[in-house]
Amino acid sequence: MQHEAVEALYAFLDPIAGGPERSGWEFGRPVHAGDVFGVLQQVRGVEAVENVRLYGANPVTGERGGETSRLELPSNALVFSFGHQVRVVPR
Repeated sequence: MQHEAVEALYAFLDPIAGGPERSGWEFGRPVHAGDVFGVLQQVRGVEAVENVRLYGANPVTGERGGETSRLELPSNALVFSFGHQVRVVPR
């Protein structure tokens, strides 16, 4: 189930084919923790999502920013995935 969750995140945060409508990410559209909760809740076998932590990252250096519930993007920027970490706790 961990693999499926990571794949769902990569698909959702894909700048070309992702986003809420699956038609690409809108320039400047922020990423909300609630959006990520919704994506993970739809993964087959997931009973509950207890916590989502979002961090911005510098794609060049890999340096991670602080935790946030909303990742803001400049108006000329698109979101993309960068190193998801998912922890699955079996029942």
